Amino acid sequence: MDLDHFNIRTQKLAQTVHFYEQILGLNPGPRPTQPLNGSWLYNERHAVLHLLESAPSALATGPLDHVAFACTGLEALLGRLDRAGIARLARVIPGTSYVQVQFLDPNGVMVEANFTEETLEEPSASLNTDGHVHFARLRAEAKCEVRNVQGNGITTAYELVGAGPLLLFIHGAEADRKSFAPVLPALSRHFTCVTYDQRDTGDTRHPPEDYTAADLADDAAALIASLAPKAHVWGNSYGGMVAQELALRHPHSVDALILGVTFQRGASALANPELFHALRQRQLTDPNARRELLSLFFSPQTAERRPELVNDALQAFSQRAPESQARRSRVTQQFNSEGRLAGIKARTLVLGALQDRVIDPSSSWRIAEEIPNATLTLLGGVGHALAFEAPDRVARAIADFLRADSGA
Repeated sequence: MDLDHFNIRTQKLAQTVHFYEQILGLNPGPRPTQPLNGSWLYNERHAVLHLLESAPSALATGPLDHVAFACTGLEALLGRLDRAGIARLARVIPGTSYVQVQFLDPNGVMVEANFTEETLEEPSASLNTDGHVHFARLRAEAKCEVRNVQGNGITTAYELVGAGPLLLFIHGAEADRKSFAPVLPALSRHFTCVTYDQRDTGDTRHPPEDYTAADLADDAAALIASLAPKAHVWGNSYGGMVAQELALRHPHSVDALILGVTFQRGASALANPELFHALRQRQLTDPNARRELLSLFFSPQTAERRPELVNDALQAFSQRAPESQARRSRVTQQFNSEGRLAGIKARTLVLGALQDRVIDPSSSWRIAEEIPNATLTLLGGVGHALAFEAPDRVARAIADFLRADSGA
């Protein structure tokens, strides 16, 4: 038995025909008369791709993951994709002579081109990188709309993506608004996701003077007020400190609250403060120290087995000038919410990580104990950088919690 062909329903017939002609070298050929308009594309004398000009059918088979071709001419294909501006993943399959290239056609169908006995002349993508997740993340980033809002004496840079109830993301001490990129594809399907840069971060502008967690909470409240009466709020790590203060100072701005891998007393927040501060200081002169520092944000097994995740974090975690880092550190040292969290009225999910090497996981338990009716979820096998290490699990936990709150 041999595979005869595969069929794609498309509302972009001409664009799809052009795509497979230009990228894979298939050629349009004879097609029998049928009720629907379409095209057959041939590989030499065999019509391997049938196109139907039609909207997607709810009755058609849904679980198709990808379509694969055995190809030759690896470098030529990569050149065509790059010239066309088509995102791609190229990787060597360990232990084989295969090189695999994945990309999306105009209909969002994943195409896989496989090569044997050809050499990939560029760094190989990791086999652990899921193509669907990778391309969904790129699409979400492309749809993000960057804006600025003035409020509380500063200009805050933020991005919007998705549709649905407003969900504000508050990033950590070492991060910026881009650090939530791994979870945006999943969460933007259900929520209007708002990521922003805090003071001394990214594109946000403010006077070069000290501030407090209360000031950061007021900044977040001003951003929410510019968009909607209230929002769901997810604060991670340092952002969880800001989110606590926001829920206490501006209870009417917060719908539901998620506190991820965060703390109550800033002065004793770190699980290993000596190592953490030594690496932070050393990174000013030693590039390797920054990678060593960020590897602590992952569980030990992930840091060892999936170095590409640490590389992703290196790109997304913001590197600040010493004076900016010092201002943010002083905020942490001054913060203490112990004995105050009973005042939080928002429905709250406390999200912890059992292999967190930055903030002791017991901190999540103590926070959940103090907030009335809080839900505690501790993720096993995961470190501090939840959004990078387990984006699907984190997005599912947050979406389930928030949608249960709305009755969805």
